[in-house]
Amino acid sequence: MRVVFAGTCLCLLAAGADADTDHRSPSVLVTEANQAHLSPTPLLPSGERYLLEATDFDRELHSYRHESSLDQMLASDDAWIGDESTGESFSVGRKSPIAAFLLSALVPGAGQFYNEGLGLKAVAFLGADIGAWVAHFSFKSDGDDMTDEFQQFRKDHWSEERYRNFEEWSYDADSLAAGLYREFSHTLPGDPEDQQYYEQVGKYDQYAWGWDDAVLFDGRTYADFGPGSGMPRIANGNNVPSSANRTTYEIMRDDANTSYDWADRMLFAATLNRAISAVEAFLSARAHNRAVDGGSSAFSSIRVKPSLKSKHQFGDTPYVTVSWRF
Repeated sequence: MRVVFAGTCLCLLAAGADADTDHRSPSVLVTEANQAHLSPTPLLPSGERYLLEATDFDRELHSYRHESSLDQMLASDDAWIGDESTGESFSVGRKSPIAAFLLSALVPGAGQFYNEGLGLKAVAFLGADIGAWVAHFSFKSDGDDMTDEFQQFRKDHWSEERYRNFEEWSYDADSLAAGLYREFSHTLPGDPEDQQYYEQVGKYDQYAWGWDDAVLFDGRTYADFGPGSGMPRIANGNNVPSSANRTTYEIMRDDANTSYDWADRMLFAATLNRAISAVEAFLSARAHNRAVDGGSSAFSSIRVKPSLKSKHQFGDTPYVTVSWRF
């Protein structure tokens, strides 16, 4: 297969259906055609040359068609690849880098498909995008399920009433309200369904007595205390009751948060894949255009095209068209 470029076929029409047939020899016709600035054009693979005598009107019409067709060909961005064995050809014209960028920004791999068809890069970018989104929604769904589980676990095993009794039995109410106790660093939100509510009851020691299995190091539990005989104050981490349920709850929350973190990572991966796909499509389109233009250097963007245009006679005026793509 060879790369060939589209040209303009030169063809003359017969003078008319009622014109007399010219029986002069081909050599005479060729000589007269040369004198009239008309040259025979090879049109058949066999190499035979055919020339029909043209009227002045035909010459003017042909001159206009030649000039118009040549201008269109030179203005075209398309090169053509042809297979001489089959006669088939197809366009390998320039691509729009902006269009390629926007397509891949919209759907990763679409810009690669626009540039090169259904190839490995298009499939890889699209597959990565689909995989990242599937993983994102999967991790998010798992996080939602785990959140429902730890929230229900907190409702089953932690009581705000037990916690308030610990405050009342062990601390002076006025001093507590004034914030004089350093171990009470947080205040529960008024809404038990608030995210901060779920976080605080497991994270901070001041809420430890709210868990139903809270037990001191000496074995005393919530049932061993009451009004007038409150629990030991929690100070500097001392006298904090242990609770297996609290530990389980924190693990459940951590698992849910980890799943949400992975969901965010997959969302970032999808965004990054989209950005890489868009940039790659843009650069590939530019590289494709440089190849179509005939080179890869900055000077390959300069195109020089000689041509002939007809002003007074056919092909009597040479032209040079210089263009620079940037």
